Amino acid sequence: MLVAIGASVIVGGVCFAGFLLFRKYNGLAVIGFCFASTIAGVAIANLPRIIKAGYSGSRGATLGLDFEQAAREVRNDAADVKAIKFEIERLAKEVQATESRITQSEHHVEQMQETIRAANKALFSLILISIDVRGMFAPPACIIQELNRQLSVLGLFAFMTPQERSAEVMRINELIQRAFHPATPAPTPMVAPTR
Repeated sequence: MLVAIGASVIVGGVCFAGFLLFRKYNGLAVIGFCFASTIAGVAIANLPRIIKAGYSGSRGATLGLDFEQAAREVRNDAADVKAIKFEIERLAKEVQATESRITQSEHHVEQMQETIRAANKALFSLILISIDVRGMFAPPACIIQELNRQLSVLGLFAFMTPQERSAEVMRINELIQRAFHPATPAPTPMVAPTR
């Protein structure tokens, strides 16, 4: 029964230490807690061995405590606890390194998404210009329909909102209108020379 209680104390302590590491508590405090709970569990589990009474001799019973064997077992258990402590420290470092790599990967993915979005915007503008100047070089209607369909698909990837897409379409259309109808410069008045 005491072995089960001791094992429960150890397992509970290690689980709680893992929870504290997950909550980013101080690593040394967590390791200290884990170490203390392991020592307590080992002491509880070995309690019958520590206070074990032995009888010796045939004529009279003498009560003796087997402290040497208990001390050896406690030393062995302490070595096991140290090994567990070092393993927990190693795992904590590995978790921190993994979190760092995940953060870097998320940043790289965001940069790639922005790069792809910029490329899609440029491609969107080129296709829109080619469609809007089709009056100059009239492609067949089926080609225009396919270009419009592909442009709609590309617009979904290039722009975050429909408003952003509409603003880009208006900007390109204004550019084309200025190209077809350039503003005529205002005449400059001639100043007659004064004598």
